[in-house]
Amino acid sequence: MLIVAPKHAGKTTFILHLLSAGFAITGDELVLLRDREVIAFPRKFYLRDGSLPLLPGLAAALPRHLPFVTTPADGRLVAVDPTVFGRPWRIAPAPLAAILYLEPGHGGPTRVLSSGKLDIIGRVLPQCTPPQSGRPGWVADLCGTINGAETALLQIGDLASATNVLRGMLGVK
Repeated sequence: MLIVAPKHAGKTTFILHLLSAGFAITGDELVLLRDREVIAFPRKFYLRDGSLPLLPGLAAALPRHLPFVTTPADGRLVAVDPTVFGRPWRIAPAPLAAILYLEPGHGGPTRVLSSGKLDIIGRVLPQCTPPQSGRPGWVADLCGTINGAETALLQIGDLASATNVLRGMLGVK
């Protein structure tokens, strides 16, 4: 599954909540796509200080001194990776079964809305960076991948209900 959203929508906070809830998370922010397979780019998850109160179980489990960066736009970003929680990082190509486009609905209920393939392409494409190689056909590859995957909009409210909604979608207890 691939979760896509614009900047500041809550992707990293949600993904780290899923990690702390037992989901296998392989990456954040960067994904490489080719021949309808995706692979997460191994990069630490950069969590905003303001998101830590939303993740009390996670915050308590974090070591006291994690690396961080500070940016003018985002403030202090703490670098976290799955190994901090004793989970392996499994970075390997995999077929993509589903794409969720995350929409912030902070404070409201979490809802899953059906979405057509063209709508998802229109939402995902602005979040993409063309390959530096200039490889032709990358947009067609992206469209083919989206066409072969289940697609939905996830309006995320509180993290616990969003996690439960995702468990229901995946048939996971």
